[in-house]
Amino acid sequence: MSTWQTIRELVMSQLVSLINTDWHFVHFRHTRFVLTLAVVFAVGGLLLQFIRRRKGRVFYSGSGFALERSEKAGLLYRCLRALPLVLVLSALLFHGLVAADPYIVVGDNSEVVRSRLVMYLVDASTSMAWRFRNYPQSRAEIVQDFLLNLLEKRRPKHDSVAIVRFETTADVISDFTDSVDSQRYFLYSMPMVVTFPNAKSDFPGSWVLTHGVLEAGYGHGSTRLDRGLEASYKHFDARADQRIKDRSIVIVTDGAADTDPENEFKELQKRHIIPYLVFIEPDLEVEHKYSGDAMFQVKKASAEKVQQLVRRSGGQVFQAGDKQSLQAISDKLDALQPSITETKHYSNEIPVYQRFEIASLFCLILAGLMKLLLISFQRVA
Repeated sequence: MSTWQTIRELVMSQLVSLINTDWHFVHFRHTRFVLTLAVVFAVGGLLLQFIRRRKGRVFYSGSGFALERSEKAGLLYRCLRALPLVLVLSALLFHGLVAADPYIVVGDNSEVVRSRLVMYLVDASTSMAWRFRNYPQSRAEIVQDFLLNLLEKRRPKHDSVAIVRFETTADVISDFTDSVDSQRYFLYSMPMVVTFPNAKSDFPGSWVLTHGVLEAGYGHGSTRLDRGLEASYKHFDARADQRIKDRSIVIVTDGAADTDPENEFKELQKRHIIPYLVFIEPDLEVEHKYSGDAMFQVKKASAEKVQQLVRRSGGQVFQAGDKQSLQAISDKLDALQPSITETKHYSNEIPVYQRFEIASLFCLILAGLMKLLLISFQRVA
């Protein structure tokens, strides 16, 4: 494409844009300055016209009459003679608009899904390797499937999720991220149960988990919910996006806390973290068999207190006795934590002085051509 064609297309596009300009959407940054300039030009133009009219009379000696010069020409000629002046004034008008720095505002609305901060606190104590009620799977495997399905269900919600595993100790398995695939990988790959050596042989008939077991050493495998909660709220403090205020923790456990976690629940309340407890109901007969009467009653009371602490902290407790109830719990958790949609308005200022600049230049060129045409006409006449 030649330079002339490029210039011609540029000029034509700007002139078409000028013709199609919707003046309701045009704004000016320097309106007062341009109005002042326009008044000065108007006053100057009127004064110049007055002076020209005063000098426009020609008196012919001895005739006794005074004739106007303009009366010597026809209406068409006078219009043609005035056209260059009109074009120059138009050019000045467009140039004034350029000086006013015109722009249009283009806006749009978009919906943004705001993230929630969700911590999954997963029990990995020894009893999680035991059979889940009347199912051939272990409690740990049932919980893993539950969390994987819940993560997938929450994928459109763009949650920022972290995972903490607890037994005697507590470990942060994954940092906060909105990548569902990353969280699913961590759930698949982490040990589901952390216990002491030869734990399987101590619980014959109840232990059904065949993989995902970490024998960490003696003293491991207890249910220290207090340490899990402490690790969770500290991770909220250290790693969570402090701009996100919607925070919750989903606690999945099958037993009573070995140590009273009341202080840790108070810390959750201070941070406005809402707890949801998914209680994997144990087989009471098996629990009684390994705990004995006295310890069984202690554990039962402890489990009830944990549930009370959750409700007192503004959360909810869900009892999971079978796979169907876990599916219902998953649906309820999803409904309790709906996606938060924000509508944001975006606006962009687009300068449009180019179309007025091109129009001003076009008027000046046209005025020059008209003036040359009139001079040629006068010479022929």
